[in-house]
Amino acid sequence: MLPVRVSNQEITEEGIRYAIQNEKIKGLYVIPDYQNPTAHIMSLEMRKMIAKAAGEEKLLVIEDGINNLLAENPIPPIAAFAPEQVIYISSLSKTVSPGLRTAFIHVPDRFYERLATALYSMNISISPLLATVSAALIEDGAADEIVAARKKDIRERNAVVDQILKESVLPGEPTAPLRYVRLPEYFTGKSFEICAGQAGVEVYGAERFCVGNGIPEKAVRISVITPPSLEILTEGLNRLKALLK
Repeated sequence: MLPVRVSNQEITEEGIRYAIQNEKIKGLYVIPDYQNPTAHIMSLEMRKMIAKAAGEEKLLVIEDGINNLLAENPIPPIAAFAPEQVIYISSLSKTVSPGLRTAFIHVPDRFYERLATALYSMNISISPLLATVSAALIEDGAADEIVAARKKDIRERNAVVDQILKESVLPGEPTAPLRYVRLPEYFTGKSFEICAGQAGVEVYGAERFCVGNGIPEKAVRISVITPPSLEILTEGLNRLKALLK
């Protein structure tokens, strides 16, 4: 796995072209909505640029839309601009219910047979019960109601995050399921992760997400949706705030 050059959290066209020409990459993996770990949402211009470059360079793009349904103002996926170059994947587990381990894949026609053979060889099969439940929730509108309620809860949680960690947390969308927290100079992501763990709070240091030989940022990722209640989230955030000071 190789990193692609970015500028202001956006992949650059120069970075993609450089990786193709010098690193001989054949594919690109992206999370356009609420990228992990920064929660950045890819701009429409960047999505179109990736689609254009993929078409010209015959580059396969794997687009991970796991959090797409949480977006306040959804932007068309890259697959909409380059359907023959993009494999789009999504799931209900992050947006409707963790128990619905049901994935959806849009595959260009030329990849269908190979993907079907690969999945069969790996003995992957879907649960008929989960598929039936998922279809029923979508058809009767219950899935939309669950997503709406989930987004309302996440908005309330993010308001608390912004209030308590306002001096450190990276600005994010109201329905972001995760947030990125900048650290003081005397911390690394790894050292803060250890200190937070000793304080009873689980966070992930930037080192966990670093690809290649780049120097990790002094930052950690926190989950907005994992704590079972707003009260527990608030308590955890206050403990992190004390550590940051």
